[in-house]
Amino acid sequence: MLGIAAGIATRKIKNHRLAPSVRATSRYDARTFETFADKHVLTDGKRAIEIYPIAGNGHNDAFAMVYLPAEKILMAVDAWAPPAANTPPPSPPSPFAVNLYENIQRLKLDVRQIAALHGPRVATLEELKTAVSPGAPKSTSN
Repeated sequence: MLGIAAGIATRKIKNHRLAPSVRATSRYDARTFETFADKHVLTDGKRAIEIYPIAGNGHNDAFAMVYLPAEKILMAVDAWAPPAANTPPPSPPSPFAVNLYENIQRLKLDVRQIAALHGPRVATLEELKTAVSPGAPKSTSN
């Protein structure tokens, strides 16, 4: 199970240094740690944040990506970083990038932009697709 936020299991973290900063009216308690195994949605009733495990990735068995469906923005750390502008993608492509693309396709996410968080810029899904080109080796599960 991944540990970001979900409704599968809840654990309290005692004596957490942020605990005093939580307002009594807050819906979320900073001391609550929730885990999930599949898609998890956080919402305030108006907007949604979708969190998905990145299946089959050798980087980390608790690897996750965050998707903002209204904006069509995907956020992922360590799965892929777009190269600097006007720089060709690495050859062969990173197996983590291939795996990220496979997960996006499997989940049928309508991604317009990818915020790689470690990369030099925001990229498009088309750039990721180009980086993992059809001739790219498939990723492997660990």
